[in-house]
Amino acid sequence: MTFIDYVYSFYGKDGVYELRKAGKPLTERMIAALLPEMEQKMKAKKWRWGGGDSMDREFFREEVLEAHGYKEGESK
Repeated sequence: MTFIDYVYSFYGKDGVYELRKAGKPLTERMIAALLPEMEQKMKAKKWRWGGGDSMDREFFREEVLEAHGYKEGESK
């Protein structure tokens, strides 16, 4: 499973914690588009990549997805 697949399984459509922005679910394409931003934020915060583990996934949610307005529980 790739990191994109892993993030999507948690935060994408019908995921464990489905995140939405303006009523639309997070897509795999959007995750891929935001990965370069994650890399920049990781460098700035001296975050060490954990191989795509749960800490990396949470970092992506907190530092990137929430900054772009994705929220859990937003109406479908």
